[in-house]
Amino acid sequence: MQKEIEKEQKILRLVQPNLSVQAPKWEVASNDLIVYQALDGLPAGTINKEEQRYDWVIGPENLPVIYRLD
Repeated sequence: MQKEIEKEQKILRLVQPNLSVQAPKWEVASNDLIVYQALDGLPAGTINKEEQRYDWVIGPENLPVIYRLD
């Protein structure tokens, strides 16, 4: 797992300066924990701890106007 984490961290560091959107800047990265500051804007989803699942905020029915095809 550590190799995959290191690979993703390298990719994020490489692409961050060229993105027009925010990307997480990892402050801690281990097999057990990845920590980064909250990003601005609306999260795509949150964790519902009681039901042990994701609650998605951004879905086909509530996409931002910029992404709609209609």
